[in-house]
Amino acid sequence: MKKTLQFLTLITFLGFQTLFAQPYYVFINGFYGTAYQMYDDGTHGDATAGDGIYSVERIVNLSTTGTRKWFIKNTTAGGNTGVVNHGYSWLYYPNANTDVTILFTYNTNTNSTDWQPTTDIPNSNEPLSGIISIMLDGVKKNGVMKDDGDINGSGDQTAGDGIYAYKRTDLTAGTHTWYAYHKYDPNAMWSPEGKVHKDYINTEATVTLTTDNQPVYFYVDVNNGTILSKLDNPLPVELTTFTAKVIDGKVNLNWKTATEVNNYGFEIERKYSGEKSKWKKIGFVKGAGNSNSPNNYLFSDKPETSGKYIYRLKQIDIDGTFTYSSLAEVEILAPERFELSQNYPNPFNPSTKITFSIPEESGIKLEIYDVLGRKIKSLLNKKLNPGSYSVEWDASGESSGIYFYILRAGKYVKTRKMMLIK
Repeated sequence: MKKTLQFLTLITFLGFQTLFAQPYYVFINGFYGTAYQMYDDGTHGDATAGDGIYSVERIVNLSTTGTRKWFIKNTTAGGNTGVVNHGYSWLYYPNANTDVTILFTYNTNTNSTDWQPTTDIPNSNEPLSGIISIMLDGVKKNGVMKDDGDINGSGDQTAGDGIYAYKRTDLTAGTHTWYAYHKYDPNAMWSPEGKVHKDYINTEATVTLTTDNQPVYFYVDVNNGTILSKLDNPLPVELTTFTAKVIDGKVNLNWKTATEVNNYGFEIERKYSGEKSKWKKIGFVKGAGNSNSPNNYLFSDKPETSGKYIYRLKQIDIDGTFTYSSLAEVEILAPERFELSQNYPNPFNPSTKITFSIPEESGIKLEIYDVLGRKIKSLLNKKLNPGSYSVEWDASGESSGIYFYILRAGKYVKTRKMMLIK
């Protein structure tokens, strides 16, 4: 009897909702489309079992322009029976990926939905002139945003760069809410979250005027989905180009600005082109501050592993506000063979760098030996992906003399000599 009570207590602790949960299904193509079951068990894309958030990953064909309305239901029956929530996708242009894996989620705790593609969906391959509008203080079609280069009219600095602008000089002092949306599909919008969102929930940006009739510039960058507002002056930094090229295993980033106002600088961010990769800051380049003439910037990066990488710039103003650039993608090819390079510098004091390349995933050992064959240091002992790697050896505690470093990778074994001079 005691064990039975303990078992019932355990069930109560885990929660009846988890053990006997209401099933939920996502309908991607309307009320009468195919029903796909959602899960709250840590599988099928679900992050945490039993947290009340149901998920499922589905491959969706996005080869044609348009929007996809999708519904969450508690039944597989067609029609509007059992609808508990719904969501809308953003615009799919003809040049988008044909098949994209999308994670659909339904949060039963907040009765809210969300969806996230596992790869970026380009939304700048089709001209958008005249079809991006602004919702200002709850009023739809309050104005049309333009990418026409008319700095005195729309407030746009460079025509055709994918940054749309809208200028107002008749607003009253105080806080105003706004967001940008597609004229022909009000549910496809650009939000302050830095991505194109599916609905109006918690997606309004705000701008606060200190005086009546203070100039306000509203911007949306369709290259990456970000929005921004500026008071008194137009967008401070006019970025004209941003490119990435691979030369000898290094990624050379180059970008140019036409003008700069209060530009603190650029953070360089990178992510691996994988499904769960996150953006990582890899460097910073100081800006020109205020400049009316073109400026050219360079940054070099050397990813260790092979594969596709995506880069972007985070331009930061002196006041801390920022905006992101468009994306630049490159591919680092895997080395063709195993190779252990001569350390540099050599001779050295007190540290030197050892570089090697592997063409396939391998268990790697990199060790240091003295002239008597005694192992001095194990620098590396782990499995690595294909790529080129550098390891630094600090020999501050060692005596001057000749040392050997040995690389072992499967059947590949290579030894090289180096000299420490103090």
